[in-house]
Amino acid sequence: MAFRTQVFVTRSDVAVVKGLSSGKPELVGIYDSLGKEISR
Repeated sequence: MAFRTQVFVTRSDVAVVKGLSSGKPELVGIYDSLGKEISR
């Protein structure tokens, strides 16, 4: 998992995606700046 430090001060949302290197991207989840999952 990679993240930018700014996510904690900008109140940005983060999308976690797996399978990029295999060419089969899949959304794992979307999280707020505190790490809580946002419902889909």
